[in-house]
Amino acid sequence: MCESIYRPPVATIRKALILGLVLSLFLAPCLVTPAAAQGSPLPAVELDCGSDPIMDVHPTSDAEASVICTVTNPTSASEEISISEVEWDGVLVEMSLSEDSFTLGAGEEDTFEIRFIGQTKIPATVQHSFEIEAKVESWNGLPYGQLPEDGFWVVNTSHIGDLKIQSYGMVELLLSDVTTRYMDTNDEVEFSFQVTNKGNCR
Repeated sequence: MCESIYRPPVATIRKALILGLVLSLFLAPCLVTPAAAQGSPLPAVELDCGSDPIMDVHPTSDAEASVICTVTNPTSASEEISISEVEWDGVLVEMSLSEDSFTLGAGEEDTFEIRFIGQTKIPATVQHSFEIEAKVESWNGLPYGQLPEDGFWVVNTSHIGDLKIQSYGMVELLLSDVTTRYMDTNDEVEFSFQVTNKGNCR
């Protein structure tokens, strides 16, 4: 007597295959190696700058200030990144970048300096806003012109800050008569003088 062989319906087999496929899609990210999981699969750039600069404009100073920034490639591929000035309204102060382009491998970072050079005796009330932008020019060899410029693909980032002028005090005293005077005990002499505020604040 022959034993009957059980064959599950085709519909049951199809459901099992679909279930297996769905489970594999959910479990696949768990099987990715830690090294590969660290980098973003999309173009991106990170920009981190120090605190706002304060410029010393005392007559004996160099009237210079700077900010150190770190640019980072957080992705899993190499990138070419440009740094550019977006906004600068300084008149008495010039702003410049120590470097304006970087080639960074996956996860790499580098630093650059935002430099400010001004004049001495600038009023303490002066304040200049500035903005710089970090932009991905190419990612994994793909030029930026072939990357979407809006939506969730946006890969640019910026830093906004303010340049402040440090206050200082300085007084100038002028005497109307600086000749030598000979005085006896209890003698009094009158003279006039002028005091001028040579500082950059009240």
